[in-house]
Amino acid sequence: MGMRRRLPLVRPRRALAIHHPALSMVSASRGMQMKKLFGYLTISVAAFLWAGHAQAQTACPQGVGAGSAQCGPGGGGMAPAPRRQPVPRWISTWGAYAEAHGQPIVGTSKEQRSEHAAKRAAIKRCKKMGGKTCEVVFTYTNNCAAVAAPIENLPSMIALYQSAPSVAEATEIVLPVCARTNNGHACHVVHSNCSKPYLVYD
Repeated sequence: MGMRRRLPLVRPRRALAIHHPALSMVSASRGMQMKKLFGYLTISVAAFLWAGHAQAQTACPQGVGAGSAQCGPGGGGMAPAPRRQPVPRWISTWGAYAEAHGQPIVGTSKEQRSEHAAKRAAIKRCKKMGGKTCEVVFTYTNNCAAVAAPIENLPSMIALYQSAPSVAEATEIVLPVCARTNNGHACHVVHSNCSKPYLVYD
């Protein structure tokens, strides 16, 4: 019988866990850096989200801080542009009188935007009333006017024109002047008109 040779039993070696101090320190340092970086990112994202939420919730006029009673619900976080206030402006108006030569016809105009327009309107009306040759004899602006003539039908009469802030004031001024001009004959107002400025907002 052949002899069986018993081979020595070889046990497998266990893997060794080598704990090197330097490697442990590097790993720990990297872990701390990652934790800090993650913490910074978390804080930054939270601050960004909070700021965006605050801007979306409130819209404040320029120069007014958030939380003021003047702030209101916003759309997109931008404060609304201030509304432009209308600017008041006075518009002047004109009036005019045009007489027909040799005819008892007087054309009038009022509330025209320019002196030229007032003259043209007065001449047009004078001709429409039958005037052959019409000429502008009086213009006024932003005022009232009164026309006085003798009460009696005199062979030669002179009509007088006067402007003032009111018809009453114009009448008070023109009547005595008309009487003196017509050799003391009493006069009365035959026509009055007003052409006042008006307010517009641009």
